[in-house]
Amino acid sequence: APIVQLTLLITLVVSSLNQIFAPIIIQSVAENNQAKMRQQTYRAIRYIGLVIILPIILICGFSKSVLVLWLGADFADLYKLIWLLMSPLILFESIRPLFALINGLNAVKYLGIATLLGGVLNLGLSLVLVKFTSLGIYAVGLATILSLFIRNVIFLPLFSMKLINGRVHKIYRQLIFLLFASLFGIGLLAWFDKLLPPENLMMLFLYAGICSLIYFLLLFIFILDNNEKKLCLSWVLKKRA
Repeated sequence: APIVQLTLLITLVVSSLNQIFAPIIIQSVAENNQAKMRQQTYRAIRYIGLVIILPIILICGFSKSVLVLWLGADFADLYKLIWLLMSPLILFESIRPLFALINGLNAVKYLGIATLLGGVLNLGLSLVLVKFTSLGIYAVGLATILSLFIRNVIFLPLFSMKLINGRVHKIYRQLIFLLFASLFGIGLLAWFDKLLPPENLMMLFLYAGICSLIYFLLLFIFILDNNEKKLCLSWVLKKRA
């Protein structure tokens, strides 16, 4: 249950972000402008992914320390469960704008069927893995990840891009970049957490703040294009004014 709370935190963050992009996508659907649908969808997936990758890296990278400082040393071994449940969220939650696109196109029938089949698969896999393997609690997590992967990463991009004549490789290219970047960041922070673990919450927050600053600098220098950099600078200058 405590680990699920962390995943719900990321889900709530994405839900809030999606409220920004969903109306824009639905507006392009109302205008029947497929080019704009594709552009806004690609952009929304990119921005949501770049936002949520930071908390995912921080929570997974410092997972042992988070568990020790939050729940006690007896729960430190559950860090693998955090990795299992949270690291795939970079894939599952980044494509959340596709739900708005499908809703706007009134093509929810097949999405509903896929969701139903995914739920049945999740339940079946959980029962099989719990009964016939020694994975224990990890069996349920693994079953959930596999069922969500099939629906969110395989079915949803292929189905939605077929509806608007989009290029699914643009979505997968972004997802692959986010996945490898998150895995690299998690591995780096896990190594640092093992080398110099924070002794209290204040030190943990300090580490998180430093890592966030480094991330935003790397994002601004290497990831954002010129238009996005100008937009960020104008927003910062406007706030200061």
